[in-house]
Amino acid sequence: MNIRPLVLPNDLDIMESLILKGFEYPDHPEWSIQADEIAGRVDRLRGMKRSWPLMRILRFFSPVLRDSMRGFIAEEDGKPVGLNNYARHGKEPEWFLFNAAVLPEYRRQGIGRQLLAAVQDDLRLRKAHTLILNIIDKNVPSLNLCQSMGFEVYTSSVILDLEADAVVAEPTLPSGWTLEPRSRFDWRTQFELAKRITPDNVLRYEPPVEKRFRMPIIRPLLGPFFEKIGGSASARFTLRAPNGEFVAVSGCWYRVNPGGANDAGIDLDPAHPEMASFMVAHTLSTIQRLSPGRRIELEFESWQPALIEAAEKLGCIRRFTANRLGMKLI
Repeated sequence: MNIRPLVLPNDLDIMESLILKGFEYPDHPEWSIQADEIAGRVDRLRGMKRSWPLMRILRFFSPVLRDSMRGFIAEEDGKPVGLNNYARHGKEPEWFLFNAAVLPEYRRQGIGRQLLAAVQDDLRLRKAHTLILNIIDKNVPSLNLCQSMGFEVYTSSVILDLEADAVVAEPTLPSGWTLEPRSRFDWRTQFELAKRITPDNVLRYEPPVEKRFRMPIIRPLLGPFFEKIGGSASARFTLRAPNGEFVAVSGCWYRVNPGGANDAGIDLDPAHPEMASFMVAHTLSTIQRLSPGRRIELEFESWQPALIEAAEKLGCIRRFTANRLGMKLI
């Protein structure tokens, strides 16, 4: 078994193949990459390949962009059989593992452990403080592996789906409340909300500090370009109470190319659960207007029960729960 660093852009085709095949779970199809997700993943990877000459220049000048896609590939007799990808969160010494896949026929052979150990070793050399990853709560072998290597579960999130043929009506905003578009340059609103609502169990690994939210100006400037080459677009909103306090932010990431699925996320001040139904309905109806006829995936923190309940009442189906694990590297 050979574990080697990811080499970009040479390994983008290998990444595409491993991600599509490595996220298949024959015994648990609900965990597998969905058919409508494939187009979106392929578009993003191929868009990255087409734009690599520009990315090469930008990565030379921007440490944040250099750290936005690192990884390792596992090879058996020269054949790629597994990979992982990890990225730095803003300017903080905090990293997220966002892809970890081993081909089904090569699982239970220690490959996942070797790949994760390679990430840990690399991040310690980079003086990283924290590594975070997600694991489906019923994926007991992977959960046991990570815990044996020093990770601990500190929170979880719920993933729900709204089927493509479901219809959600645009809700009516209650009197006195204000909903306004949020600029991709506006990081402070989400930062201030996170400072107010982040629960204690999350603070150890995801403290709401400015560097986690304030991205270099190049990221929002180039955001529309990278979304376009990946076949998608986005929209963001802020909800304000009658007293002017912002109590929720939402984001919509929707497809403009054929195929694919749409995504949405909402952060809501738990002190205002009465606004959960409005925020979920507004987010879903907005995506359906901008990108109709596609499945929508939502992910809500488990400590946001009002949002989860509102989504289920609107017809969303709970797909699975993902544990979030963290590890201190120093």
